[in-house]
Amino acid sequence: MTALLSVLSGLIMNHELRFSVIALVSGLVGIYCAPNIRNRKQLLRTTAAIALSNLVMVLILGSILGDTFTEVVRGAAWALVAASVAVIIFFFAVAVLEKPFGILTPVWLLELSASEHPLLRQLCLNAPGTYAHSIMVGNLAEAAGEAIGADPLFCRVASYYHDVGKMQRPECFIENQHGINIHDRLNPSLSALIIAAHVKDGLDLADQYGLPKQIKAIIAEHQGNSLIRYFYHQALLANGELRGDPVLEQRFRYDGPCPQTRESGIIMLADTVEASARALDRRNLAAIQGLVESQIQSKIADGQLDDCDLTFKDVSKIQAAFVRVLSAMMHGRVDYPELGQVRMPTRNQQEAKLSDTYANIDTELAEASREDETTAPGRAIGPAI
Repeated sequence: MTALLSVLSGLIMNHELRFSVIALVSGLVGIYCAPNIRNRKQLLRTTAAIALSNLVMVLILGSILGDTFTEVVRGAAWALVAASVAVIIFFFAVAVLEKPFGILTPVWLLELSASEHPLLRQLCLNAPGTYAHSIMVGNLAEAAGEAIGADPLFCRVASYYHDVGKMQRPECFIENQHGINIHDRLNPSLSALIIAAHVKDGLDLADQYGLPKQIKAIIAEHQGNSLIRYFYHQALLANGELRGDPVLEQRFRYDGPCPQTRESGIIMLADTVEASARALDRRNLAAIQGLVESQIQSKIADGQLDDCDLTFKDVSKIQAAFVRVLSAMMHGRVDYPELGQVRMPTRNQQEAKLSDTYANIDTELAEASREDETTAPGRAIGPAI
């Protein structure tokens, strides 16, 4: 489109080749810079890049075509004005066209990531445990997206919304419960239906709040057709069965579809790993590595990643990113004693202790010097430290 428009601009401007060349170069620079615009600083940087390219082309073409100094100055002024006008038109055009045409730009994603978004505010108020879980999943997914070259911003923002359906029945999900589990009074089949319904409820809320289709896809795909394992096992025990029943198992699976994109696959894995990590008793590196590997391999064996473009190399990088982030988030802490149980040393006591320490160091250095003189008398002894 840029190439065609550059030819058209040359024809309009008296068949001048220079305008076609400037329009082509300027347009290509804009195409290169536009996807990276996420804040005002980057918008100004894009304006400067386009203005600089226009100015350089005016100077080069002016020298080739023998323009006078006045013509070059006039052309340079127009080059700077055109860059500013182009970026202003771009900014307002994106704001007007992105939502009707479903173009998910970084600016729109940043708007969706704001905690002031009405749907996120509702999630935080009605299901605070799910909200905290979604934030953690977003951190994991963003790190994994960066590791394999996917879209990290989309991974993070889409993770914030993947479980919004849970706020319709927040008390039915473990992260929002406070000591009372409603499923203790329900049969496993009904519990599984309630759990699976959060996907449909999430899609209904996404339609209500006008979320983009890409995030709706994440809501629909983040569980794939996984087995609701806990309640399936409860059903087996209730029926007195020790082995799996394929017919019964189908009743305890989500409706799908499975993840269709790399970002969707990443969010599925991040969701599973974060939820499982909360149940870890030992939070050392080996335990975290074992948990991440087992959860990812379980999803692969169940065929949940068959429809997305993740490779084994990608999965290895995702696993390493999850371990790194979880190790940072789940680090141990020392126990802080109560201040009343600890007698803090006075300033005089601290100074006396330091003096004793320095005296011991001087004594050790003097003894070391005497030993060196004894073992090597002909060798000069340098400074101890």
